[in-house]
Parts: sequence; structure tokens; C-alpha cells
Amino acid sequence: MKLIVVNTDFDIGGGELSLVSFLNNIDLDKYEVSLGLLQPKLGLCDRISTKINIIKLYENPSLPYFDVAIGYKQGKSSSYVINKVPAKRKILIFRHGNIKYKGLVKLYYKNIYKKADCVVTLNEDLKEKVAYHFSIPFEKIKVIGDFFDREDFISKSREYSVKSEAKRTFLTVARLVPVKKIDLIPYVANNLIKSGFSDFKWFVLGDYKDIKYYKKIKDLTDKFNLSDKVVLEGERENPMPYYAISDIYVHLAEAESWCRSITEALIFGVPVLTTDTIGGMAQITSGVNGEICRINDIDDITKKFIPMIEQIEDIKAKQQPLIPDNQKVMEEYYRLF
Repeated sequence: MKLIVVNTDFDIGGGELSLVSFLNNIDLDKYEVSLGLLQPKLGLCDRISTKINIIKLYENPSLPYFDVAIGYKQGKSSSYVINKVPAKRKILIFRHGNIKYKGLVKLYYKNIYKKADCVVTLNEDLKEKVAYHFSIPFEKIKVIGDFFDREDFISKSREYSVKSEAKRTFLTVARLVPVKKIDLIPYVANNLIKSGFSDFKWFVLGDYKDIKYYKKIKDLTDKFNLSDKVVLEGERENPMPYYAISDIYVHLAEAESWCRSITEALIFGVPVLTTDTIGGMAQITSGVNGEICRINDIDDITKKFIPMIEQIEDIKAKQQPLIPDNQKVMEEYYRLF
């Protein structure tokens, strides 16, 4: 069976790391797999099998006929699959928790999803939003979880060491873009210090491609004299050593359908403080594996954070590391093929 997976690019990002795991879990003895990319960003290509054929769609090549074509993200990759890939069956994955299509753009994508044989979302809440927004019948939408390689994560956590002399270590892994709300971190960190919790180190991992937004965050850390507390580490190809030493993982995004970094933290047994996004509420149960706070509410974030810090030893003692089941996830996709 010939299968093509189309994505915008293949550089580091939550969706792209998920795609790496997806491609590495396909049975390449049964499926002839191609990866089609719309942009010349190929940073993760060395992480997948050389048996996978990489097609540079940005060079407008002639495409053969496929049995199955998958648009791995909403937007351009899904549109490309519907309009340009010759295939018997077309599957579109909607990963983003913030659906903002309006007017003619919304009408365009309604037509795109209408033509798909199946739409996949990462949780039930997102399924309802996608069904409502694009007028898609419920039975056409399947909920399938994401891929995570726990053994690989644990192995990578030993590749280098990260030092923190502080009593408590916090971690946030996200691109430095406005939707991730990294600019709230200096305010929260300042509130923690005012509340008497000053012995901490907060690592922030993420690229600086949005220079204006990065400068905003840096100016805030300087304003509150947090240079020794909030450390902007930049992008890390392997962030696993940071998870291994963290006490609490913090994710303050204003939109998530299913947050990969939250699951990575849970695999290491790290409790999570997250905002009440679709993904956050699906992944975290307050008092079990973390706490949920309100989006963009600095006071509520601080209010939920402090008890976690105070009780962290008890919380971590009770929390079991998450064990993903990639085989089960892959079998669900096979049924769609």
C-alpha cells in the first residue's frame, strides 16, 4: 500500500515531533511511505528511516497515485492533500485547539473537510469544536491519541546534564510566540518571590524567531530582576534532561488541542500546571497529575502554583509516570487506511 503524509515543514515543533513518531511507528514492510513537505525546512529528516521517501512538494513535482494521503495538520497541508494529491482515500488531522477561521476562509476550509474521507482530532472536545465549526458529521471524525516513545525519552535524558542549584526547578517548553503566553512567566515568577518562594530556577526552552516577542519577555525579566530565576535557554533539540530534573512543568498557552510537552512531562512523572485550554483540560486532572488555572489570569496561575510548590514532595510521591501505548494508537490509524 502506498501512503503519503503531507506537512508544511519538518523542523522542530510539537506537531513535527509527533510526525517523527508517527512515521517511525508505521510498518515499513507493509507500507510504502512518502513524506511530502511544502517548505524546505528539513531539520528532522535524520530522525526517520531512510526507507521513507521525502518529496519536496515546494518544487512542484509530478505525484504518483497513492492509496492513502494524510494531511498531518490543519491548514495548508490539508488543503494540499485535497486539491493536489491523487489518492484513493484522504485523511486530514486537525491538531490545533484554537479555531479562528472566518468568512471566506472558513467557507473554503468547510469545503476542504467536506471532501475528506475522514478527519482525525486528538480529543473529544476538539472533535465537537471541529464538527460544529466546519459542519462535519460526527461519524466522519475519529479521535486518536498522539505518539510518544518513553524509552527513547529516558535514554535522551542521560545525553547531557542540566544543573540547577535552586531548591525548586520549573520548566516550560514552547515556541516564543504570543499564543504560548511566555510573557506571563516573569509576572508569575515575581508573584512567587513576593509570596516568599524565591529559591527556584525556571527554565524556558523555545526558539527566538519572533524577535519582538522575545525582547518583550527579556525586558520583563530585566524589569523584575529575574535574570538568575527565569532562564531563556533557546531551542533545544533534546529537551529531555530538563524534564528529568524538573519539579513542576508549567504551560500557560491560550490555545492547545493536545500539548506534546505536557505529555512529555507526565512521562517523566513531573506534575503539570496548565491553563484551561481544550488540551490542558483533557490531559490534566486537578489534584491527580497537576492543576488547571485560568487562561491569561496571572493571579489564578499564582494561586494554583503556590500549593503545588508547598506540597511538591507529596504530589510527586503519589504520581505515576505516564506509559504511552503507541501500538494501540498505530492500530487505530491502520483501521482508517
